[in-house]
Amino acid sequence: MRRLISVLTFFAAAATVILLWAGCSETPTDNSAIADTTPDISSYFPLNPGSSLQYMETSNVFGQTSYYRCTIGEGVNVGGYTVYEWTRQNVHYPLSVDTGYLFSENDGLYYFESSNTIPEKLLESPLEVGNSWLRFDPSQNLLDADDIIAITTESNNIKPADDAQDSLPSGGQITKTYPTIGSNYFEISAIEDIDLDNGNTFEDCLKVENQINDASNYYWYARGVGLVRYVVGVDPDNYPNGELVGEIVMTR
Repeated sequence: MRRLISVLTFFAAAATVILLWAGCSETPTDNSAIADTTPDISSYFPLNPGSSLQYMETSNVFGQTSYYRCTIGEGVNVGGYTVYEWTRQNVHYPLSVDTGYLFSENDGLYYFESSNTIPEKLLESPLEVGNSWLRFDPSQNLLDADDIIAITTESNNIKPADDAQDSLPSGGQITKTYPTIGSNYFEISAIEDIDLDNGNTFEDCLKVENQINDASNYYWYARGVGLVRYVVGVDPDNYPNGELVGEIVMTR
């Protein structure tokens, strides 16, 4: 009798497991809960008007350290593109202000320093290791300086143009406001975590690089922030600090 009860108990338990398994197997998979995590340009350089990034820039050649605040201005329509001021201000010398411009178009993020320069492509999709592109492409005619950008030397502020589009003045600019230099290409060489000297850590940064003569330049972009570190003029004699190092120290 005891053996019969044991056998019946075993089969009852087995039947319960089978029913539970069957019930689980019939539950449909909810694919809608799987988020699309493919990064885009705006993920690695959000153009949020009013936001600012402060950098500590160290010249290892002259032994000098400076602080710069870079601010994204309001977007204005220029030839169908939304263009943002990129203002670079010396923190210790507030009157030293230069303005460049940023805009995003299709698969790229572009920068240009004045109305008579070819837009420079800072980033290009797909954002994956091995992707490379031209910094300056002569075939690019995204902004026509003759027809769209009204050149003025009176102010560094954007003013409405007569044709109801806004103008991008070139007056007042002293230096380039973005630290990219070197050969006419960029390449994403790595996606990596970086630790800054101030203790800040950024994960999954795009490492973009190019050459200048026999040296290399590196730029790291972090999700949700933008450019967080750059090292210019790295060669075997000054590796890994190069001639110039910039690191983000504050966002607002």
